Amino acid sequence: MPYPIDALPNTIRAAVEEVHGFVQAPIELIALSAVGALALAGQAQVDVKRAEGLSGPTGLFLLGIAESGERKSTCDRLFTGAIEAWQKEQLIAAELELEKYRGEKDVWEAERKGLQQAIQHAAKNGRDSQEHRKKLEELHRQEPKRPHTPRILLADETPENLAYRLAHDFPYGGVISAEGGLVLGAQAMKSESIMRHLSVLNILWDGGSFSVGRKTSDNFEVGQARLTVSLQLQGTTLRAFQKTNGELARGIGFLARFLVCHPFSTQGSRMFVDPPAEWTKLNAFNSRITEILALPLPLDEDGLLRLIQSSFDEDAKAS
Repeated sequence: MPYPIDALPNTIRAAVEEVHGFVQAPIELIALSAVGALALAGQAQVDVKRAEGLSGPTGLFLLGIAESGERKSTCDRLFTGAIEAWQKEQLIAAELELEKYRGEKDVWEAERKGLQQAIQHAAKNGRDSQEHRKKLEELHRQEPKRPHTPRILLADETPENLAYRLAHDFPYGGVISAEGGLVLGAQAMKSESIMRHLSVLNILWDGGSFSVGRKTSDNFEVGQARLTVSLQLQGTTLRAFQKTNGELARGIGFLARFLVCHPFSTQGSRMFVDPPAEWTKLNAFNSRITEILALPLPLDEDGLLRLIQSSFDEDAKAS
């Protein structure tokens, strides 16, 4: 079926058509890249309320099936350019905050160790340590909080790394890859950990919370995080994944969460054209992405996302 390009809002459709005019990749893949970038940027601002008591994330899981040479990387690069630029600026600014945090954390650790040693020394000598205990309790409440590190473009992450980044670095992100085989074929997707990885992705797709227990460090909780996944991969890679893990993936509804496109190839029919003198429509799209990224995060006092609930109008419900 033809891709419903007319259903896209004007700014998105215009950018997709402008890129299609030059890149000449299947328009389905171009639209997938555009929608993936928008889902990544906007998912930290609003949830969609489908009915009373029924709401969910606006992040998307997208899957484009296309062979080598379909210009998948080019499509992603054009539509994530603004995200990459924003992320680079934010990481530079965050480094100053991280340096301040490290200094405060070192002082805090020194004070904590000093109080612990004082308590141990008092206990060893049969003296009262109540005053030191009170100070230690108060100190724990004053532990410096690590500032957010806004790295939102993620790649081949193990489920533990992905969960850690969302819990500690930044409360939303996107796994966007034109080489989806690196994600589906990564070490994290081997048989011994496939269930854990797919389950984590399923929970994040639904905006759920979960705990991560680790042997070598403190346990932590992922709450109200938002994730977009946009993968493009070859059909042979997908078939290999299905052959190895298809029964499990179907059992937990993993691939059912994806919006999938498998377009006809444009290879062999692309004629040379000059690039546009100015990417007017694409620049307008990327400017809007930058505006969305610059919005303050709606965080509560615990640092968790508390998003606006956007409801469908009657026409949207009917369609």
